[in-house]
Amino acid sequence: MEDFWGNVSPSEHVLQLYEDHEEFFNVLAGYVSAGLRSGDAVVIIATPDHLAGLEERLRQQGFDLFTLGLRDQYIPLDAEETLSQFVIDDWPDLNLCHYLLTNLLLRARKGNRKVRMYGEMVALLLERGLTDATLFLEEWWGRQAHEEGFSIFCAYPRHGFSTTSVECLARVCTCHSRLVTAADEADELLVNEVAFPPVAH
Repeated sequence: MEDFWGNVSPSEHVLQLYEDHEEFFNVLAGYVSAGLRSGDAVVIIATPDHLAGLEERLRQQGFDLFTLGLRDQYIPLDAEETLSQFVIDDWPDLNLCHYLLTNLLLRARKGNRKVRMYGEMVALLLERGLTDATLFLEEWWGRQAHEEGFSIFCAYPRHGFSTTSVECLARVCTCHSRLVTAADEADELLVNEVAFPPVAH
């Protein structure tokens, strides 16, 4: 897992579809820990429960999250609160989106650090049934990652697509450059080189 995440390239837009939380946390912790060990800044936009579960695993690995937070190398944000900063009438406001991202990158790029982000705001929008807003935000973040040179990792519970169309799932997949699946018992990431066609920017 470390080998894969340690070599993730800037502008990579990676997708995970997970069945259970242990699977989810194993993959997310690998992405974050590999970035921190490489000296990257990591921005995590997640629910409080997911932030707590991730941080417990990171502390078990020996990371001093307090110190990393003081120097903006680790930036945790509440996904619902962050959504409320730029979603108006169930639709993302692009001016507010750019304002949020610009400020995050200014903090994260101190010392010319590379940046990797994790976000599940799109999963929350999908959970509310806001399919068009989900796809719009996915495509926007993908363009920003390409233009600004940061990697981004998104995760959705598989059951989130149970009430949406196959077309929605297909479009979410094609917004991303690669799909990862669960880590096995040996903590190896099952990537299988599943790559999607590049998205036009």
